Amino acid sequence: MGHLDAQVRFDTTLSGNRANLTLVLEPGRRVRCNSIQVEGEGSGLTEKALSKIETDWSAWTGKWLDLDGIDRARTASANRLQEQGWYGFLSDHLLLSIDTTQSRTSGTADLTLRVLPRNLAGLISPHRKGTVEQVEVEWGGDHFTS
Repeated sequence: MGHLDAQVRFDTTLSGNRANLTLVLEPGRRVRCNSIQVEGEGSGLTEKALSKIETDWSAWTGKWLDLDGIDRARTASANRLQEQGWYGFLSDHLLLSIDTTQSRTSGTADLTLRVLPRNLAGLISPHRKGTVEQVEVEWGGDHFTS
């Protein structure tokens, strides 16, 4: 939850024939998300889809830098695009860079979300919107097409 410089210290104390483990947590300074830039050039996504991603991710501005939460947001963004027909779009296509260079003085980190093109048989190609044209079902020897 934004504790960039967190440290954990372990120690032991002896009491008779027992050893006790001492765990000391020092959370350090917390860091908030500052500006969030979305780079989608070459991704094949439309301006509307990229704009939606920018809108979704702008909600992180001012929030604590939460790596688990950010990873869940990547997955949610990819799922929304898949639901809109962007075939083969995975959360791995959303590459996140976190710049913590000035975080010690400003208390914030800048984020860049780069939308990568998909990898098709070793070749890079832009994402394409897809639609289902035909569904075939085989059941006990019967064949149905719709």
